[in-house]
Amino acid sequence: MVYILQIAFIIILLTRWNAGNNCYKILVLLQMLSFAFAPLVSNRVIFNSFLTYFNVIFSLLNIYLITRPWKYSGFHSITIENEDFYSFYKKVLYAVLLFTIINNLIVFLCVKIYMPDIALLKAQQGYKKLYDAIPFFGISYRYTAISRNFGFLALPLCVYYINRRLYKEVAKAFILSLSSLFGALGTYSRAQLLTYAMIVICFYFYVKELFHAEINAFIMKMLKYLFVFIVVIFAAVTISRFSSATMNYYGDRIPKDSYITDPVLYSVFEYASSGFTNGVNQLELHESSDILYGEPIVYDLMLMASYFRLTSWNAEDYKVRVMNSYNKEGLNPGNGWSSFHGYTCRMVKAVGYFFTLLTSIIYYKYVRIKSSKKTISIKSLSILIFLLLVSINSIYYMDYSAALFPLLFYIILYFMYSVCSSMSRVINQVSCCKSSSQDVVSACDEH
Repeated sequence: MVYILQIAFIIILLTRWNAGNNCYKILVLLQMLSFAFAPLVSNRVIFNSFLTYFNVIFSLLNIYLITRPWKYSGFHSITIENEDFYSFYKKVLYAVLLFTIINNLIVFLCVKIYMPDIALLKAQQGYKKLYDAIPFFGISYRYTAISRNFGFLALPLCVYYINRRLYKEVAKAFILSLSSLFGALGTYSRAQLLTYAMIVICFYFYVKELFHAEINAFIMKMLKYLFVFIVVIFAAVTISRFSSATMNYYGDRIPKDSYITDPVLYSVFEYASSGFTNGVNQLELHESSDILYGEPIVYDLMLMASYFRLTSWNAEDYKVRVMNSYNKEGLNPGNGWSSFHGYTCRMVKAVGYFFTLLTSIIYYKYVRIKSSKKTISIKSLSILIFLLLVSINSIYYMDYSAALFPLLFYIILYFMYSVCSSMSRVINQVSCCKSSSQDVVSACDEH
């Protein structure tokens, strides 16, 4: 019955297939592959009750709401609402991204030299061993974690400059966007590698109507090279990590009835397909006491605030709450708190059923309205690219937290610009008043 519901869901997504853009088609393909791979590695919904089917339908409904609105886009122009602000914004953003690239490369070299075994790095948070071994490594590594998505802020600027045919500016913005890719290399994150590739590809197809045919042909060629490069790196990281003699992690966990028994291949298929089934099985045992009241969304922010002693929030206490929420009796060992659970389950655990659905509806309406317009602003594209990130990663987890630091960065810069602009206007007004007063005095003296 669960498979029938999944097939019906895919059929709904496929309606008027030719009317959708390629961004939408890729998002649908991700969901189809995730569903299709699950039986190959014995990932299945293990409960059979009315609640199970409710959770299956609820999960599919939320996936629909964060996938369907990407079908509609046909932008004809891109605008900058405030030229002065974006000139200031670009200068600061570029400086931050350049620093981020340098930091991420340092992290990569440190990890490569002092902990070349990827399996050891990823198992039991092995990178913490480097905190004591290398001065300031802990700060650099934490910065890599919170800045991993900053590079995506440069992509709307790429779109703007391509549209204006300012190709030197395009190259500069794109190179700086690679800070997110270097962050993935520094932490050997397969998820971040795929995320960067999928964001660049899907975002391009979402806005491609802004570009001329010859530009689109060139971009397509470059995207093919980028995709091949990332696939090769992904394969190298996967083979290095899961064929390691020091870690037979998947070798012990592969189910006896799995069609795929090779640990490396199993890790890839299980990686792509576990989110939906894990999530539904988790929700079968979900209780209101499991809700984490939004903490997963603001986790990175709270972690940074506690690091600088700005709050009494404690990461270890939070981990206990998460463990209690996810590690339920009756679930298989591969369905713990650190596993993939898909978008819906992660949202329900974070904010409950009602606010999960409400958030997804707001998501749908916002993307649908913005996508139906002929003119789009850089500010709107900067928001949409992180909402696209949520949809891309929905087969793994809920990723609203990815936009937290980039959004705060944008707000802080806008606040700084507004304050400086206000102060400048006040100073100009005072100068004008002084000039007027001096003119009056001079006139009186002459009289």
